[in-house]
Amino acid sequence: MTPALKQRNSAMELLRILAMFLIIFSHYISHGTGENLDGSFNSIITLLFQTGNIGTDIFILLSGYFLINSKFSFKKVFTLIFQVVFYSICFYAVCLLTSAHSFSFSDTITAFLPTSFSLYWFFTTYIVMYLLSPFVNKFLNSVSKETHLKVLLATTFLWVILPTFTTRSFAGSELTLFLTLYIIGAYIRKYPNNLLTKNRNDIILIVLCTCFIAVFALGVLKIMPSFAEYATYFYSRQSLFVVLLSAGLLSFFSKIKPFCSKALNTVSGTIFGIYLIHDNRFFRGFMWNEIFETDKFGTGNFILVHMLCCAVTVFVACFVIEFIRNKIIEKPVLILYDKVYDKLSPKISSVLKKISE
Repeated sequence: MTPALKQRNSAMELLRILAMFLIIFSHYISHGTGENLDGSFNSIITLLFQTGNIGTDIFILLSGYFLINSKFSFKKVFTLIFQVVFYSICFYAVCLLTSAHSFSFSDTITAFLPTSFSLYWFFTTYIVMYLLSPFVNKFLNSVSKETHLKVLLATTFLWVILPTFTTRSFAGSELTLFLTLYIIGAYIRKYPNNLLTKNRNDIILIVLCTCFIAVFALGVLKIMPSFAEYATYFYSRQSLFVVLLSAGLLSFFSKIKPFCSKALNTVSGTIFGIYLIHDNRFFRGFMWNEIFETDKFGTGNFILVHMLCCAVTVFVACFVIEFIRNKIIEKPVLILYDKVYDKLSPKISSVLKKISE
């Protein structure tokens, strides 16, 4: 989901794969078992459900980590939007033909304009962040380490710390959170010898935040179930503890000795497609409830085993689909894009030059 280096560091790609598994675990619960959970498993499942927030934060931190040294690419924008539209239309059509989803005019419009109508909330926010990234990069690359840190602390205070402890957003949104995480990821990349990466501070941070979130989910919610309404602020995407845990994981993986694994890099290259397939709004309910019958395991003793088996199956199946799509459909489309771009680029540059004069 982020631009790759010429020789991609497989340690970072492994983190990307881990993040996707965390998200799939979360979706198993949010789109599958839902309210059918057995009370004896509620605390554990609540904890596993929140892993999706960690996975999401990791993806955006990785974006800041890689994009800070990358050039903006219209081809990347086209590729991502094409990928989203392709899966949106295909799954909507398949679900209609198989009666897995009923027809509606609004859903049809959404299927053809998935980004505009936020079919995938993550991508809609991500693409706006990516469009803003050249300006963010220009600023961050022009200021000192001290100024970068001040901006990081200010945005973290407004859109991470305050929401965590006050339950107020302070004019925040998914976009402001994404930009904050982007700035943190960029800081870790630009200044590797920071407080987080020194010695074993990242490992200590990971352990402490994990323990806090676990103890809170497994202990506090049992003692004070009425507090559950406010508890989500402690392990939501903008939670200070989730952000710190995610940043700690990024720091930890960034310090692993770089290596290159063709297999890992191939799998990692399909991660965005895996997300688009398994979290398609028209298809996900049918997949979790009809194919995997997750609602039947909410009250059983094998829910954790079933969750793991489903997550692996979803990951592998979606990988195969995305790998085939990339080879058969995307490559020819990008060849056509290059030809059209080569013809139009001089004309577009000429028009922009006249406008700027």
